[in-house]
Amino acid sequence: MSDLGQGETRAPDGTNLYVGTDSNTNNDWSLADVVSDRVQDTVRVPYNAYSTSVGTPAGNVGIAFSKGILDDLLRKELGFTGVINSDTGIINEPNVGLPDAQTVQNNRAWGLQDKTKNQLFQTAMDAGTDVFSGFHKNADILSVVKQGLVSEARIDESVKRLLKVQFELGLFENPYVDATRANDIVGNEQFQQAANQAQRQSIVLLENQNALLPLPASEQAADKKLYTLGMNEGVAEQYGYQEVTVGDAADLNTRPSAAGHDYALIRVRVTNKDTGLLVFGGADFAEVDVLDFTSMAQANTWEISPSLDEIKAVMSEVGADKTVLSVYFRQPFVMDEASGLKNAGAILATFGSRDEALMDVITGKFSPSGKLPFALANSAQAIINQASDAPGYAPAETLYPFGYGLSYD
Repeated sequence: MSDLGQGETRAPDGTNLYVGTDSNTNNDWSLADVVSDRVQDTVRVPYNAYSTSVGTPAGNVGIAFSKGILDDLLRKELGFTGVINSDTGIINEPNVGLPDAQTVQNNRAWGLQDKTKNQLFQTAMDAGTDVFSGFHKNADILSVVKQGLVSEARIDESVKRLLKVQFELGLFENPYVDATRANDIVGNEQFQQAANQAQRQSIVLLENQNALLPLPASEQAADKKLYTLGMNEGVAEQYGYQEVTVGDAADLNTRPSAAGHDYALIRVRVTNKDTGLLVFGGADFAEVDVLDFTSMAQANTWEISPSLDEIKAVMSEVGADKTVLSVYFRQPFVMDEASGLKNAGAILATFGSRDEALMDVITGKFSPSGKLPFALANSAQAIINQASDAPGYAPAETLYPFGYGLSYD
């Protein structure tokens, strides 16, 4: 994006990078104006045969607006006949007259953020989009038809696709739920066991230095002292641990020391702070590239729980080699060198698993079998260096490759 000149909003390849107009200065913003300096040299995905220069509009735009991808590739070439559902929040008013640069993220019509709602509807429906996620104002759809921007016949195409799916599900022949059977079906024991097994199987063992795992369980755990952060109270006791210190218990004013414990088990979760500005959440533009733990700990719209300082303190008190770290990788976060997380004796990647599923794995009740669904970089710079249209990272910049995962076998 560094190829944009001062005040320019359209890239040399024709891509519209306009994101808003400041009401205080009347200056137009491009994407390059609101992202961090760290990603100014990011290279856009190059032209391909299905870019929107095939249809209207020209240039790189969000998929829901791309006739070249939705109509030409997906429907005509690949023969898809189903319903096309858009990403959430692609229909919104132009970002004109907004004094705060952070709110430009509330309009997600990438490449078309200077267009009106009706223009966005027209472009998306012409491209082949059937459903607008996160949008529920029927009057706006009717307005597009009444103005002649979209025909009733085009609306009928989407309606037919939606009705077909509903008919196939039997929603018209038998639309009612049998209340007497609902409790026997929803959450029954057989289904719950399958869900628990899926959670165990999803857990990925990334590191197991000196065979720290599996931890003792049952009788062997009775005399072991366990320190936990980010775990629900009472779970570890179910696996034989009688001396458990919950470092983040709700009734504590200060965190007790982990010194003297045999093991520390820390569950780490990263979320985004609610700034009140972003309708759809997430990090603001200036921090979207921040994925390493050290930088996230210092950021305004990222939150690590427990805090990185707390994690480091516990690892120091009990010993990194006796620390089991479970990280919820809802994104491919970076365990950078400065964070110290890579020094943990055991590291597991989870994706929403319950404490019980994690304990089954770390105590050896279930041997880990999960594999990484994405590669993990070894530094923040590796993410910036990555070619955005290529899988993974360069070997020298990869901490764990796609498909990686250890087991006890």
